[in-house]
Amino acid sequence: MLPRAVPGSIPNLTYNGQPQNVTASVDNPVGSDTVTVTVTNGEQTNAGTYDATATALSDEENYQLPANATCTYIIQPKVTPLKVELSDNSFEYNGSVQKPTVTVKDGTATLAESTDYTVTFSDAKSTDYGTYTVTVNGINNYAGSTGSATYQITKKQQNALIISDASGKTYGDASFKITVTGGNGDGAVTLVSSDPQVLSLTPVEGEPNAWTAAILKAGTVTLTANKAGDTNYEAAEKKQVEVTIAAKALTDTMVTLSGSSFEYTGSPITPTVTVKDGETTLVEGGDYTVAYANHTNAGTATVTVTGKGNYQGKIEKTFTITPKSLADATVTGVPASVTYTGRAIEPKVMVQLGETVLVENTDYTLNYTNNTNAGTATITITSQGNYSNSKTVNFTIAPAAFAAAVTITGEEYEAGQTLTANVTGAQGSDLTYQWCRNGQAISGATGSTYVLTPEDAAAKITVKVTSTGNYAGTVESAAIEVGKTPIPSGVTLSISGGNTVGATLTATVDGGIAEADYSIAWLRDGKEIATGSTYTLTAADQGHAITAKLVAKGNYTGEVAASGEGNVVNVPAAKPSDLKVTASVDDGKVTLTWTAADNGSAIYQYQVRIDGKTPVLLPGTTTSYTFDGLDNGKEYTFTVSAINDKGTVITTVKATPEEPAPERPDGGGSSGSSVTRYTITVKQNKGGEITPDTVRVKRGDDQTFRIFADEGYEIEDVLVDGKSVGAVSKYIFEDVRKAHTIEAEFSPVEEVPEFQFADVDSDSWSAPYIYELYDRGIVNGVGGDYFAPTRALTRAEFVKMLAGVAGVDISRYAGVGTDFYDVEPGSWYEAYVTWAVANGVTTGTSSTTFSPSATINREQMAVMIYRYAESNGIDLPRTQPAMNFSDASTFSGWAVEAIEATQRAGIINGVGNNMFAPTVVATREQACKVLAVLLEIIEN
Repeated sequence: MLPRAVPGSIPNLTYNGQPQNVTASVDNPVGSDTVTVTVTNGEQTNAGTYDATATALSDEENYQLPANATCTYIIQPKVTPLKVELSDNSFEYNGSVQKPTVTVKDGTATLAESTDYTVTFSDAKSTDYGTYTVTVNGINNYAGSTGSATYQITKKQQNALIISDASGKTYGDASFKITVTGGNGDGAVTLVSSDPQVLSLTPVEGEPNAWTAAILKAGTVTLTANKAGDTNYEAAEKKQVEVTIAAKALTDTMVTLSGSSFEYTGSPITPTVTVKDGETTLVEGGDYTVAYANHTNAGTATVTVTGKGNYQGKIEKTFTITPKSLADATVTGVPASVTYTGRAIEPKVMVQLGETVLVENTDYTLNYTNNTNAGTATITITSQGNYSNSKTVNFTIAPAAFAAAVTITGEEYEAGQTLTANVTGAQGSDLTYQWCRNGQAISGATGSTYVLTPEDAAAKITVKVTSTGNYAGTVESAAIEVGKTPIPSGVTLSISGGNTVGATLTATVDGGIAEADYSIAWLRDGKEIATGSTYTLTAADQGHAITAKLVAKGNYTGEVAASGEGNVVNVPAAKPSDLKVTASVDDGKVTLTWTAADNGSAIYQYQVRIDGKTPVLLPGTTTSYTFDGLDNGKEYTFTVSAINDKGTVITTVKATPEEPAPERPDGGGSSGSSVTRYTITVKQNKGGEITPDTVRVKRGDDQTFRIFADEGYEIEDVLVDGKSVGAVSKYIFEDVRKAHTIEAEFSPVEEVPEFQFADVDSDSWSAPYIYELYDRGIVNGVGGDYFAPTRALTRAEFVKMLAGVAGVDISRYAGVGTDFYDVEPGSWYEAYVTWAVANGVTTGTSSTTFSPSATINREQMAVMIYRYAESNGIDLPRTQPAMNFSDASTFSGWAVEAIEATQRAGIINGVGNNMFAPTVVATREQACKVLAVLLEIIEN
């Protein structure tokens, strides 16, 4: 057999990146020749199918082998997991296509794209947020190999949000627009006020990311803007700004007083203060405080109005307190008449205006004129301080009694001789004379002298002297007997001694007359009081003139008065003394009785007081006074003052009113027993009746009284013994042991709500609606007895009120929740919004928002009412003619039907001028009105 070449081996080859050989051998070699086998195409690297040719050659020329031998061999692709490396595993969204650079490795060997593998991406755009997969498929040497890796495009952070400037705002400013800009993407933008009662936000229709901000009160709020994330953006970082709504400055024109001038009353004067901001009347205590200064006494008073809450600053207003006229003053203590004393008489008086006792030298001064001599004296009360004008009162100074000593002197008591009338002592300004014969007036004898005539022989001649002026009266002399011897002309009488009580006066006679021919008489104001040569002054002489006269006897006739300096002794008057006061007691009263010595100067006034209170002034002729209305068993202190022009004396007594003495029963009987009864006095008043009327009750018994109010009246209070026991309809006196009183006070029934908000006038148009809902527990105040009727209403507040009208058991909706992200779980309004959504009342302001703190406008309110009625089968009446509102073109399309239905039902009317004003914010009082009407429709 000839030798031939054959492959040495055909292995199962797999690509390994290195050259791989196919070997050949010689089968049946010949002899010992060296055979060389050459393999053509026997070494390959890449995967594939190859044909190899083996050629055998001998080194001997003797033999030639067959030309070649062939075989086919395969290098298989390497199938292995490919390692895929990405240049970046994460990209932040930027709006462009973002792909990583792909590196594929087999172990440490880096493969070549399009040679060793192909790359595919799960999303060719690779733009939006998400996770993307890179898939590598081997080709050629790696056919069948695969590998993959993922990378992410993350959401981008949004740019910062910007809230438009809202600085420099003041309460009372018009609503303004706030916008939120910045951020990225399509996420919803919200803007929330931390206190919608200060700043309320309402989305601007048709203008995204804009809100109408309504200023509702002063304060500081935080505005929080948020923008939700979307496909490619994270939620924006919230933006917060503080907005301060400054209190509005009060101005002078805002403040008015109920008057500019008031008459002094003695009490603080507080004119009504009205503060208005435009047409809005502000509320004292809520919007401002009022303080008064110098507002009691006459002069200029000040009212200071200080802003509070929504208002700031101070406004001062002044008003005048004019002095009160004394024209209507009552003056007591003026004596009707006092007797001339020779000294100025100045009685004290009490000046009253109503119950007010005025104070001398503070409220008025006293000036006395013509108050010394007999006649009409005048007291002028001149106002000062808090009082104006003057007032005069008069009193009479009566003449003192003319009591001088009148004597007759003459040389001889015979026809043709002249008699002279001598007047010794105090006398008036004008004296007249009348001579008498045997007691009968002698015609024409009216001078101070008289010439005896033959007709006077043996007659008794006297003279009557009449005085007018400060001393008035007539004094007649002692008689002289015509024909008898006159007292010798040289005889004189003089008096010596002191002028005080207890002093002894001595009468001394000089001249040619024997002691047996005369006697001495002592006179007080011309009236004989004693005889003898001496006289001791007594208290009765105070304020009087003491003198003496010599009275002839025996063969002499006539009198000689003490004359000359010192022969009339004027004993000084003194202040009253010996003021003795007694008090007698009775049921609830004390009667004072007194006497006093005037000590020569008439007492012109008594003053009586109880427990140091303002005195009662009484004329000097008064001797008793009764205080009543006192409490039995209580001790009182009484003072009585006696006043003359020399001074005052005061006496104090204490007394206790007593219960009535026991009353014996009617009829006789020998047992001697008695029954004590006490009077229970009933005082009846207008507006009702107490039954029974005044009764007498046995000691220890009970007595029941019933109190009835007349129609239109109610019991305001019941007073027992002057003390309130409340507005009771029955009262029982138990175990009666003293007298009592009972009185009922009644007041007209006022048709006003049981509770009155301080800022809701009962006469206002909205009061019936507000109190109707308040009484039903549907609405409440805002605190401090305030309702804030004109405050804007939020959407959350309105659905709560509507739920109240519907009578909803709101507990059924608690915790259920809504899809609105701005309805905070657990908030006070969450359950009400849940109810409103569940009952078709609202669908929110968007698919994801309800805007609870936004104010509700008139068309939104109409829609909620209409939808509530529709979903609950309530037929709204069509009692009102349809209105063609001039602003109908501004109605939102979704509100047209609701506005017409609620208007026809009389629930919501226009605002005047044929306008509905759909976007005007609704107030709390307006909401009360429409819901009260709806409630009436539901109940009827």
